[in-house]
Amino acid sequence: MDCEMCTVHGGEAALTCISLVNWGGEVVTDGLVKPDKPIIDYLTRVASTSESIFKRLSRTPKKGPRDTAPLGGQGKTGAIIDHGAPEKNYGQMGSFGIDCNTDSEVDDAIQRAVNGEPDGATVPGGGVEFTWARMRDLENARCWSNTQRYELIQMENLTGQPDENETEPSRSKLAEMVATTVSCIKQVHESLPPCTLLVVYSGTGDPRDLARLQQMHASSDVFGTP
Repeated sequence: MDCEMCTVHGGEAALTCISLVNWGGEVVTDGLVKPDKPIIDYLTRVASTSESIFKRLSRTPKKGPRDTAPLGGQGKTGAIIDHGAPEKNYGQMGSFGIDCNTDSEVDDAIQRAVNGEPDGATVPGGGVEFTWARMRDLENARCWSNTQRYELIQMENLTGQPDENETEPSRSKLAEMVATTVSCIKQVHESLPPCTLLVVYSGTGDPRDLARLQQMHASSDVFGTP
């Protein structure tokens, strides 16, 4: 599955394009999705969508997520689990948003979301039907998080030089973090009820160079330079 996002009125993120193939490589759906709110930024610099493309959009694709919202089906329940405060952004698309500080907390939150909580404090008994979660300890260890990389760029802008402290963790430390992440994923797998589909996917690699290019692009727009 691949998705493209935009920013709509109010500063919220919204889905604009979705492509889905099955295990055999056959296309299940591939089309644009018209958000309910007006689009204020098509994010063309990082996405494949643009205003000109949406001018040709007359309706929401029949198999698009607008027919299956929220998170998987009409009347279905879902949970968004992430470091920080997911309910302030895309977490609003879920029935429940659970914020965490570590991957261990993410692991615990997944189990609570899938199986439900005995006291129903956050998730009612029986759990939800769809859970999306993100583990970020490995990302943070490599200084790849949004906060870390933009702090790095701001420092470079001030000094005109790369941060001398921008170093990768040692191989032993990195191996330890990878092993910890794998252990958390294994615990999630072992805790899932029978016939549960578990999808594990990673990011696209080091995002810092792209963040630098985006910063340069934003600066050129402000000052009118090429």
